[in-house]
Amino acid sequence: MRRTLIDVNRAIRSGRKPDVEEKIRDAAHLILPSSYNDDIVSNYVDAVCEAREKKTKGGKIEGKKEEIKENGVKEDNGKDDDEVETDKSTEVEYFHHSFRLGGYWVETEERTYSSTRKDPEMDGALSKDDFVASISSANARYESALADEKRREEEEEAAKKIQENYRKYMKDRDQRELKSADAPSLRLVRKFVTYLQDKDYDRTDELEIEKSKARVTNLVVANQRLDRDLTDLDEKIGLLVRNRINLQDVITEKNKIRDEEAARLNREGSLRRKDRQQAETLEQMFYHLQTDPEYIVNLLEARNSAELDRTISSTVAPSFGFLTERREEFLMVRLLCEIVRRDLDEITKPDDLFSSRRTPLIASLLNDCIFDSINDRVCDVLVDEMKAFFATEKKENQAFNLDPIDVYVSMYGGVKPGDAQTALEDKKVAEVLEESKSFLAEWSERFSNAIIAKHHIPRSVKYVLLFTADELRKRFPSSALPDQQKAVAELAYEAWIRPSLTNSRHISTATGKETTDDGMAKMIAVTKFMQYAVANRGYGNAKWYLSSLNRQIHIINQAFKNFVMESISSVQYLGDLYEGLSEYTHYDPARRPVLALPGRTIVDVINSVKQNVAPMTVSPSAKPFRALIESLNAATVDDERTLVLYLHPMSSVNSYEDEEKAKEARNIQEEFVNAKRFIVDLLLSGCVGSSIPELLEYRPTPAVESTHDRLFNEQPKL
Repeated sequence: MRRTLIDVNRAIRSGRKPDVEEKIRDAAHLILPSSYNDDIVSNYVDAVCEAREKKTKGGKIEGKKEEIKENGVKEDNGKDDDEVETDKSTEVEYFHHSFRLGGYWVETEERTYSSTRKDPEMDGALSKDDFVASISSANARYESALADEKRREEEEEAAKKIQENYRKYMKDRDQRELKSADAPSLRLVRKFVTYLQDKDYDRTDELEIEKSKARVTNLVVANQRLDRDLTDLDEKIGLLVRNRINLQDVITEKNKIRDEEAARLNREGSLRRKDRQQAETLEQMFYHLQTDPEYIVNLLEARNSAELDRTISSTVAPSFGFLTERREEFLMVRLLCEIVRRDLDEITKPDDLFSSRRTPLIASLLNDCIFDSINDRVCDVLVDEMKAFFATEKKENQAFNLDPIDVYVSMYGGVKPGDAQTALEDKKVAEVLEESKSFLAEWSERFSNAIIAKHHIPRSVKYVLLFTADELRKRFPSSALPDQQKAVAELAYEAWIRPSLTNSRHISTATGKETTDDGMAKMIAVTKFMQYAVANRGYGNAKWYLSSLNRQIHIINQAFKNFVMESISSVQYLGDLYEGLSEYTHYDPARRPVLALPGRTIVDVINSVKQNVAPMTVSPSAKPFRALIESLNAATVDDERTLVLYLHPMSSVNSYEDEEKAKEARNIQEEFVNAKRFIVDLLLSGCVGSSIPELLEYRPTPAVESTHDRLFNEQPKL
């Protein structure tokens, strides 16, 4: 150890940086190996040099640390480094080494030592304690610097988050102010005016979007019609087998389907109808069908269950463009929320939502093919479970019946027992009941676990559930939170999950095989039991023989409720699911929404709304829309072409019955629209002013004039 300390002191005095680092590294490894950090050896050099300077007599090595930092370059004293080192080496010095029992002096060259004092002592020599203190000090400063750097990084990250959240807050505040203010300030309008600026590439993109939407819509409509035609063909084939109808009829029907689909897909779309007035009326009708959910909801509530699916596929789906755009998806979800809102208006406590008559309506909409393009079906993630479930029906001697009386009657030729207890005294009946209960418990648990582990609730369903949770909290503040959560979980199961699990079309698509009546009966029984579990409804005295399933009900209830609430709790605000879209943002005058539909589909929509215009427009405020519908004529629509419609709302002049008043209102509106356009032009040009009068009185600078000419007066290049 003493040799190492002597080498350190001599290296520092020599001023050679590589030597100093090497000796300090050796000393540190020997004296305090656990504290040494090779990444900061330069810090150790500084600390050791500083400690030695403080102990040096007369400042003989003053500034040695700076020399070492500069790679050992020393002052020019007329001698080279070798001569200086040689001279230093000829001096006899003694290093004093202390320990607990005393000390001794070591000669620095020959390394001989003596227990009596020897002079001269090495000037400023560092002892072991000095060296340890220097290294510890360097470590402490390094750790402090790391802590400071980490703190600065955390502070910078926090500052960034604060700035981002503040900008988001200011943006949201400005948007809310713009939506709610009767007379927004010019300062506020100026922040959003750039969104109204139309550009050439925007128009090119819009044209491409129009063509794509027309093509996608044609494919969707063709696919739906092909499904219906194939169903008709299957029926005819069945009749051929059972009743031996003419084979030529089947061949003719098949060729008809093929020719119609080929012709339908080869038709070109028409961007505008020749009759401009008719096209504008259609644009207004579809705009209000999308943005005023009360009309579609009224239409659906007026239809019976047999007509509901047909109405959804022929009227609702086309009106929302088959959800080919995020805007259309958002408006469809708002329609679902309107149905939930009507339910909430009629109930007195959260539990009543489960028995709502409108829940099947929500289920029909969510599980119709309209949502197939954006929502993953529940069956699609349960393929393995579905295949295993429907394989159980192939097992022999596997009966399924949860009613012991019914089992007894079927076993003994119609003889009815006195009660369930009497029936269960029969071992065979009891065995069938126990097997059925085991089957029900096993598959309900397997399906619920698979749903929780594999299924992700889609955005559209999540929006409806989050909306329901918010409304329940607002309307029933005194109700218990578990009751509200249970109502939301029930809605998720009844409107989204259960209909998919009992839909034979979904199951056949997922498994690749046709379902059987026995398999579907068992599936309905399992999903019914899961329904009781989600609602936390156990078996009581009336069905005491099934009370052993209550434990399974409680387990599924807790797991499924947690699954649903965790899915929607990840969303902090309802608007985050459809960022940038709200009830106020579904229409941009500068970029009208586009709807491309085949003429035949438009004819079907017109006929449907005209036949049901009375129930659709029961509200007094719906009078203008009713007049709009009654003015439509399906016969004027070319059902052989695809129409691209640019949706926009009805003008306020539609509410005037007197033609003179309507004409006057139309002129005023045109002048107002022109004035708004000129104000927007001035703002885009950079004119200064915090109010309209100030804006009009502003004298534009040459730069503003140049910007205005570039934006609005530039001549087209030839």
